[in-house]
Amino acid sequence: MYESVSQKLLDEYKLESILDSFHKSSTDLKAKIGLGRYLFSWDFRKEIKKNREKLNTELLNILSEAFSTINDSNGIEKIEKIKNS
Repeated sequence: MYESVSQKLLDEYKLESILDSFHKSSTDLKAKIGLGRYLFSWDFRKEIKKNREKLNTELLNILSEAFSTINDSNGIEKIEKIKNS
């Protein structure tokens, strides 16, 4: 339930606004993991395909490092898929 509320809130914003806020904030591990899970969620898949250019190498590396820190192979796999597309 708590994930669906945050999903609905994030869906109200444009991807540019979310990424801009992320880059301007002091991004701790939880924020990195949260952004990664949101960006690579099933519901956001089509949006990522349309906005692939907004996910630069620096951001993908930050998220990959965060997923590596928590040993999330699924997250790492999704990032690698985006990097190779």
